[in-house]
Amino acid sequence: MKSFPVVNDSHRLLFSSAMFASGWFGLSFSFPLLATSFHYGYSFTGFLGLMGSVPFPVIAFIYLRANRTMLRYGRFIPFFVLALLSALFVIYSRSGFIEIIILADIAQGFWWISMEISLNLMSGRNNAEKYSVGWGIPNAIIPIASGFIIQYIGFDALFIAATAFFLLGLLFIPSVQVEKMPEKFSKVRKRFVIPLLFAGVTAGFLYYVFVPVLRNEGVSYGIIGSLVSVYSISSAAGYILLNFLRNLRIRSYSILSSMFLLSAFFIIYTRNPAFLVIILIMVGIGASIAMSKILAYISNTSSPRLGVFYYETFFGIGFTIGSFVLGTIYEYIGPEYVSILFLFPLVYIVYEATGYFSRISGSV
Repeated sequence: MKSFPVVNDSHRLLFSSAMFASGWFGLSFSFPLLATSFHYGYSFTGFLGLMGSVPFPVIAFIYLRANRTMLRYGRFIPFFVLALLSALFVIYSRSGFIEIIILADIAQGFWWISMEISLNLMSGRNNAEKYSVGWGIPNAIIPIASGFIIQYIGFDALFIAATAFFLLGLLFIPSVQVEKMPEKFSKVRKRFVIPLLFAGVTAGFLYYVFVPVLRNEGVSYGIIGSLVSVYSISSAAGYILLNFLRNLRIRSYSILSSMFLLSAFFIIYTRNPAFLVIILIMVGIGASIAMSKILAYISNTSSPRLGVFYYETFFGIGFTIGSFVLGTIYEYIGPEYVSILFLFPLVYIVYEATGYFSRISGSV
């Protein structure tokens, strides 16, 4: 049966995403840095990344039976919960920071999942791209701002700012009404979604391993935030530019994304600022292709609930590998072994390119 979605104000999608992302990216930026300041190792900071990624496939699985009530509560309750937890960080940033982080990770998962399921239930075109721009721009700005806030004012100021963003976001919650949730269906070719796993590996390593590594090497909070913002800015630029480029086939996007993400291999072997900037720009573009165009592909070839489950499962597994697995390898085995996992996109590129040219030659 055909559903009839109604959006009261399409701008709310952008504003709601921007407010939530501003609060969340500021708050989560502090997680590995707090742990590092308390002298925890890379395996532990990676564990914090694991706690941030596990809720996504779990909640996405729960939402396979999503109804209007679940979607409605998932769009606004996380704002309340995260505003409270951000405020509690000011008081319990040392004694209870692990428990607060876990609760915050669970709460934020419900918001992202609810919004992503709702994308295909909203009127208008390119909702996946609009959503990506809505959270992509804060993702570009907030890390550098957070780094300098921590450096010159302190962690508490960042927690207070995050609280304000979450409260402000309550004013822009999009209203989506659907007569009947679409039935589950899927025409997704899963091999084209694999670059989302690579994007997750890169993001998990960057936020929960590489950031603590830089801090332990004496790099200032401001510089760390600036480097993270290079990655985020290139991702945001990618989200925006992809809206204006002619659409390619999904195979092309998957290969392109993997090619850019492959550059993460070199991040272990250099501390030259210019080289780091180039690497972060490359992986940021690769992530933007995966998290925008592949998300759009999934949204167009599956029901909202099942599509989000695919998206979050692939990215969540990758984020877990990048944060916890690579953090443990980095700490106990050695950084050179970490780089081996960053070569998997090359295997994927060769496989897809070989199969493509084989099919062309076979048809001639």
